[in-house]
Amino acid sequence: MIGDRGFRIASANVHYAEFDGEVVVINTLIGSYYSLRGSAIDIWSLIEANASRQTIVESLAARNDGDSEAITATVDRCVAQLVEHALIGRSTGEQRLTDVGPKERP
Repeated sequence: MIGDRGFRIASANVHYAEFDGEVVVINTLIGSYYSLRGSAIDIWSLIEANASRQTIVESLAARNDGDSEAITATVDRCVAQLVEHALIGRSTGEQRLTDVGPKERP
């Protein structure tokens, strides 16, 4: 189970932009990019706000009708994949790297 400490964008090398119903995330350090759609966009937005696993699950449950176990499983899968691809990490309680420079927004 993933703990309840908050998450953050992994590094200043991770950039993202939202457009046409998806979020494109690019890790310039390793040269890879990812497309997030559906609930993954909501999860990314909450991670951007330094949310914990519990906060993410509760937020998605409040916005969507569904089985809480299924929502939790979806959040855990998405977060695990984002961690695996070095796009997010655990919050340290210090300034998030996404706050260092301007955010890329359409």
